[in-house]
Amino acid sequence: MGQIFRSFTTFVVAGVAFVNALAVLGWNVSPLLAGAGILGVALGFGAQTLVRDVIAGFFILTENQFGVGDVVEIDGKAATVEALSVRCTTLRDFNGFVHFVPNGEMKVVTNRSREWNRLALDVLVAADEDLDRALELCRSVVAELNADPRWNGRLLDPVEVWGVESLGGAENQIRMVVRTRPGADGPEVARELRRRVHRALVTAGVGTATSRELSLAGPAAASPTRPPGGED
Repeated sequence: MGQIFRSFTTFVVAGVAFVNALAVLGWNVSPLLAGAGILGVALGFGAQTLVRDVIAGFFILTENQFGVGDVVEIDGKAATVEALSVRCTTLRDFNGFVHFVPNGEMKVVTNRSREWNRLALDVLVAADEDLDRALELCRSVVAELNADPRWNGRLLDPVEVWGVESLGGAENQIRMVVRTRPGADGPEVARELRRRVHRALVTAGVGTATSRELSLAGPAAASPTRPPGGED
């Protein structure tokens, strides 16, 4: 922000100094000022988009909506903020591609780097398996992970088994939830949890379909505790 203001101040001071220098040298600067006024009006009509981008960028910076290094989702693109100016935001995605997004084009921005993240890990158990047994195995694995000093320091809350999330003709879904700081902790804990659960289920002979990971959205994600009515 300071760099932007310094650049703007330098431009204004240089322009005023140039006009004053011409006046000192005896040049008639009145036509120059009149021409500059006409040019300013023309630029004003042609630069409405630029003005919108600058105003939006000003509020992004002053309200600290996101900053360099934050992981954000803008217009469906999840990426890391590499640079931020009053006109546009520069993003770099997972593949290394760079995206330039005009600030005035942003409607909804999701910041994934604020305070904490929550991941839901869904384990899909074959429909003909004993759900109580599968739940018991999941709770046992979660208890071991929560007690493991290599992993519990990366958790903001103990991992929870929320219970049976859905029933299907071919598979039943058991949901476990991880809450960590933004960054690598969440995905890495989820990978370790997935590995341990799979090993426990296979060792016990419980058939699984697959598993998937998602970020909780909506009212359930707004609270750090289990929603009312959650299954034990």
